[in-house]
Amino acid sequence: MRKHYLSVNVAAQALLLLEAVLRHGCCERRGIAQLALPYGVNREVALAFAEQCHWLRADGPGRVACTEEGARIASGFDGTGIGPALWRRILEGYIRHCRPAWAKRIPYGRAEAYLVMTEEEQRCFREAGLLESQADDVVDWWDGLAEQERTKRNRRLDDVGRRGERLTMAYEERRTGVRPDWRSIETNLSGYDILSRRSADDGERLLIEVKSSEKPLETACALLSRREREVAQLRNNAGRYRFYLWSLEGGRRLAVLTAEELRRHVPRDRADGRWETVRIPFAAFADRFVDVP
Repeated sequence: MRKHYLSVNVAAQALLLLEAVLRHGCCERRGIAQLALPYGVNREVALAFAEQCHWLRADGPGRVACTEEGARIASGFDGTGIGPALWRRILEGYIRHCRPAWAKRIPYGRAEAYLVMTEEEQRCFREAGLLESQADDVVDWWDGLAEQERTKRNRRLDDVGRRGERLTMAYEERRTGVRPDWRSIETNLSGYDILSRRSADDGERLLIEVKSSEKPLETACALLSRREREVAQLRNNAGRYRFYLWSLEGGRRLAVLTAEELRRHVPRDRADGRWETVRIPFAAFADRFVDVP
């Protein structure tokens, strides 16, 4: 299905079609084509946008059904204009279901998102009264969306991290012939993710911290916490702590690094300042990455 971008015109057409579908109890797509609608309503575009925003859903061959979200949207429409409250509902659904590119910029402030919206999308936000006002309800609306976007981003990063850990588990089992201990499943306080061994013949423990990224190698980074650095530098961990960097953009590439190799990229505390997290670029070790089947 072709994706339709939000505009005042498209939203109004979809609302008029949704209202007519509910009023006439029309569930057949062929019947929707016969509904009496105001002049200028493009039924194909209106129906596609209503389904795209989950106001209507497919309900078997040639049929549609109104969703709970569609019923809530329709209840706020009086058949004429779209008020600010209804616009905010529409925009929330559009962001949630259609995932416009600018949604990722919302946590950085509404102006940052506004800069990459289309003119029609900007107009919809103005109609909703969401661009210039600093009223509490407006600030809360943006803060709610920002929190949702941060949650999605963190969940995605967690998924990428787990993927790297699974790859490390499989890699270590192939390398040593022994299934390693997946410590990060049990606790995040160890300062490493996986407990393996030096080799099939050497049972000395190997502590592995895994960093993964799906970004291109040139822009990928590893976030190193102070706790990880401290565990890596413990005297009894000398020589047996490793960082596994997985570059997952377009394949599987791995760089295995010692704590000493990362140490030169870690800042020092100065005066009363104390660092907690440092960002280290994968590109600093570009020549160390090898393809892993």
